[in-house]
Amino acid sequence: IKKQKKKIQTLNIEYNANERADARAELFLEQVLDAIDVLDPIEIKKIEYKPKSHKTALLVVSDQHYGSNFEIKGLFGEIVNSYSEQIFQDRMWNLLGKITSDDFKFDKLKIVSCGDCLEGILRMSSLSKLKQPVVKCAIEFAEFMSEWLNEVSKRLNVPIEFAMVGGNHGVLRMLGQKPEFKEENIEYVIHEFIRLRLLGHKNIQIEPYEDVYFTTIYNSNKIFSHGENKDLEQLLNYFENLYDITIDECYGGHYHHSSSKDVGVANTGSRKNIRVPSICGTDAFAVKLNKHNRAGAYFALFDEDGEVFNKIYYLN
Repeated sequence: IKKQKKKIQTLNIEYNANERADARAELFLEQVLDAIDVLDPIEIKKIEYKPKSHKTALLVVSDQHYGSNFEIKGLFGEIVNSYSEQIFQDRMWNLLGKITSDDFKFDKLKIVSCGDCLEGILRMSSLSKLKQPVVKCAIEFAEFMSEWLNEVSKRLNVPIEFAMVGGNHGVLRMLGQKPEFKEENIEYVIHEFIRLRLLGHKNIQIEPYEDVYFTTIYNSNKIFSHGENKDLEQLLNYFENLYDITIDECYGGHYHHSSSKDVGVANTGSRKNIRVPSICGTDAFAVKLNKHNRAGAYFALFDEDGEVFNKIYYLN
């Protein structure tokens, strides 16, 4: 009988404990509900966002190295990357096709080439890549870019501004020597060829040739250089101090890979240094440095509030 009583007492203790827990939970909820009841109702506001009616697109290409011919193989004999004049042209048409198929809506397109559009004869290894004279490569490249820009204009049907900056591969020099005059750059000749070929085109404006190109997109100041500086922030700060202006974004190529680094706050977002990829992709020099990067181009979309969107178009 005693054991039976202990069992019942034990059950009663557990039951009472559960009852107390349930009662406390119900009391807590009741107090929460009472507290909510005395609050004023939330006023639901209907906020309508109207997308900006005007947008500008930016396409940045770099390091085309036209005239370079090579094939990079992997450990198992597979082709990691191959390049030639024809492959360059195929990649540029592929790039235009991708932009067209994405069907972004914009009112203007800025296209900037960040230098090294030719392989040139920078070093002895360049000779093994070239299959025709540099001057012939320059003429072929300039003619192709003229035709390509005209096709971009026809397909997208928006005003286009095209700008070029010089790279290190286009500087005229004796083989193996350092450049004496960086102003003597064959890319200036290419720029002038394109300008004359498209002279009078109602939809394409060729911007003046510069070592560093400056432009403004919706109150955001941007500079473009070949990017030989290891740290683009140094270049950004230099031109800010030199011209006493605020630069929001600095774009450069040269290193054949893409990256983006925030370096402060701008009126329209973050101050950025942006490395754009190369059109040629991984070559023998990159392999020597243990670097590998896919061929590509940088694309961004802007409105009055700043950058709306950006992406890398990979081309192999």
